[in-house]
Amino acid sequence: MSPTGTLRQFFFSATFRGASVEILLRNKPYKQTMTELVELSTKTITIERNEFLKVKGSIDTNVYFVKGGSLRVFVLDDFEEQIIRFGYKENLIVALDSFLTGKPSNFFIQAIKKTELKVISKAEIDNF
Repeated sequence: MSPTGTLRQFFFSATFRGASVEILLRNKPYKQTMTELVELSTKTITIERNEFLKVKGSIDTNVYFVKGGSLRVFVLDDFEEQIIRFGYKENLIVALDSFLTGKPSNFFIQAIKKTELKVISKAEIDNF
């Protein structure tokens, strides 16, 4: 999928322990959809290097757009970290398990370096 390509439909896909979740965002080109989604944000936050955006057991009702910096999403299994993914400039990042279910997440989201994020709430996305 090309970020500048014209797609009939854009799907935001994520995999959590082998289960694929697809959210149909809109029947528009990818870049246009992403721009509109990010423009929903009315809040920007900055987190410092090694600071946690989310910890295990928290409930996530936001999607985050990385304006600058980088993050990692990981779980702890038997005292060992397993990195699920990284988030870099112009990526969306979310504790998807919690965002979709409204239940506490198993994920940690931590800044690898100082990171600026635009916060998009679930309510803003639902009204999108």
